[in-house]
Amino acid sequence: MAPYLPDFDDFRPIQEVKEAMGAYGRVELGEVRWTALQIGGIEVDPSELDISEDRLLTYQGQQVLVFIRDQYLTPQGERPEGYRFHLAHCKTLARMWAQNKKHRYVATNRSDGLFLVNFKERGSGDVVYEMEEWRLPVCKNCLERLEWEGYSRGLEKWEREEIVEDFDIAAFFEEYGGSLVEGYR
Repeated sequence: MAPYLPDFDDFRPIQEVKEAMGAYGRVELGEVRWTALQIGGIEVDPSELDISEDRLLTYQGQQVLVFIRDQYLTPQGERPEGYRFHLAHCKTLARMWAQNKKHRYVATNRSDGLFLVNFKERGSGDVVYEMEEWRLPVCKNCLERLEWEGYSRGLEKWEREEIVEDFDIAAFFEEYGGSLVEGYR
C-alpha cells in the first residue's frame, strides 16, 4: 500500500479550506507523482525510463517526453534557443547518456508544448528564473529516428523545418497511443 499524506481532519483551519475546495479523503503519493508528471514533469533516473519497440520513451508504462529543466542563459543574459524536448531514444539522448549526463533530464507527458524550466546564470549556476513555462521545439533527431511525417526521407530543409515548427505533441500522442492530460492540450 502506498504511503499517505498526514491526516489533518482534526485541524479546523485545514478542514475549512478542504470543505471550501470540495476536497475530501486522502491522496496517495503515487497520484501526486502522476499529477507532477502530467503538469510539469518529474526528475527520473534514466534507469526508470524504458524504450518501447517503437523507440518511444516510457516511464512506468506511460509514454513520456524528456527535456532538460536546468538551462543556462546566454552570456548576454537571454534565454537560450538550443534546448529541445525528446520523444524517442535518438542519437542525441544516446550521446548524452553515454557522457553520463542522464541526470539532467525530466520526464513529462504534458501535451501543450510548454515545459517548466529553470534558467540559470552561466558561471555561478544561480537560478535567475525558476519553473518558468517555456516552449521548446522537438528534437530533430527524434523526428528522424521515428520518420515522423517522412522527416528523414530526403525532404528539403524548409520542409523539415516546417515539420519541426508545426509539430503537435497532442497529435503525436494520439498517433502513438500515448496518454493525454485533460487541461494541458
